[in-house]
Amino acid sequence: MTDIITNGRLDLGIARGAYSFEYERLMPGLDAWGAGQRMRELIPAVKKLWEGDYAHEGEFWKFPSTTSSPLPLQRPHPPIWVAARDPNSHEFAVSNGCNVQVTPLHLGDEEVEKLVGHFNAACEKFRDVPRPQIMLLRHTYVASSEDDAQLAADEVNTFYNYFGAWFRNERPVSRGMIKPLTKEEIAAHPFYTPETMRRNNVIGTPEEVISRLRAYEKLGFDEYIVSNTSRNLAKVSLELGGKSPFIVFADADIQSAVNAQVAAIFAASGQSCVAGSRLLIEASVKERFLELLVERVSRIRVGSPNEMTTEYGPLCTERQLRNIEKIVERSVSQGAKVLAGGKALERNGYYYAPTILDCTGVSNADSVTTELFGPVLSVDTFSSEHEAIEKANSTAYGLAAGIFTTNLTRAHRVSRRVRSGIVWINTYRAVSPLVPFGGFGLSGHGREGGMAAALEYTTTKSVWLRTSDEPISDPFVMR
Repeated sequence: MTDIITNGRLDLGIARGAYSFEYERLMPGLDAWGAGQRMRELIPAVKKLWEGDYAHEGEFWKFPSTTSSPLPLQRPHPPIWVAARDPNSHEFAVSNGCNVQVTPLHLGDEEVEKLVGHFNAACEKFRDVPRPQIMLLRHTYVASSEDDAQLAADEVNTFYNYFGAWFRNERPVSRGMIKPLTKEEIAAHPFYTPETMRRNNVIGTPEEVISRLRAYEKLGFDEYIVSNTSRNLAKVSLELGGKSPFIVFADADIQSAVNAQVAAIFAASGQSCVAGSRLLIEASVKERFLELLVERVSRIRVGSPNEMTTEYGPLCTERQLRNIEKIVERSVSQGAKVLAGGKALERNGYYYAPTILDCTGVSNADSVTTELFGPVLSVDTFSSEHEAIEKANSTAYGLAAGIFTTNLTRAHRVSRRVRSGIVWINTYRAVSPLVPFGGFGLSGHGREGGMAAALEYTTTKSVWLRTSDEPISDPFVMR
């Protein structure tokens, strides 16, 4: 049901748990090994339930022929993430087609390298299984000063002291709360110290944090998730980019849509969070649209940003240029066809040619799924409104979308169903400080612009005032 409510955005995370106290509450005598074995039996069974009419006769679980009702929207099923540490758990997750989430807990980057090594070894062992994703979970804090960083380290130190106390299961627990640790007990712990927490966790200046994140990216991590550090959390608004669909129906004003598509992906050399980088074109007008688009792209004036006649300039960094080269090359090897560009330009600077890739039939190509923050347009087709919406929503991002059609009824219908925080109809890149700006999913949360942005800086307070003059006669009747 959650997958349906979120329009196919559910990711299911499964972990054995760490505390003996939890195992005992579930079943007296249950330990970590037994909990892990039950989880491993259940994961393949849940997949079969999503297929329907599945009966299970296992070591720990038994049930007659049963079907998940309702069935999830994502087919064959929502992504499953398994928390893994030892090599055996990595092998289980990979062999069952599950993504992997790892955490080094209080340990340093040597443990991070060890964990990704387990994952890579599992992928190598099960080469016949498509490589799943791996996510790193770490305590992370961007500090404004060294004193601020030290405060974060102190709080993480306190957290892990309590984590260890729960794990050992030696302190009394009352009403769900463990007996508080004294300052002396925290200070006396042999390997949880503020200094160690400052060094091992991702705590520091923006430059220090970015450097650590880039190192994790080089190790091969697909995603990074922040474990909250500060107990006094400040509310934040995050705009994190996207992979925006540009949908063109057969009844659209084709020339106008072509010009809008050029603006959507090639303005600012594609270095835009709302870049319309996925063209979804109705199959019946694909050939005509692409002919006009390729011709218009060939006339883009490339030059120095200092020249007023320049329409298209360089990328910001060499690293960005090399990353785009790598992803385009990989996409071509996956089956994408180059219709325009596809290579760096021989100019002084980090210029990459305006590029169009026909990804029809290879919708999983890297250029389709990865935000490049550059001038690369991936093209795919659809034959029905339902298929257009399904492909538009087949991304973890949800910042912007463009819809081109002369049928305003359809435009309203599709705009409601496309999961994007901003939808442009028969235009693109229109912005105003009066209008909220922000996205869904991995495109972030919160809004900039408009009254919604002002509300991000407020907190709602509820005040109840009893207006009756009659005294409260019964304390157990709610008034």
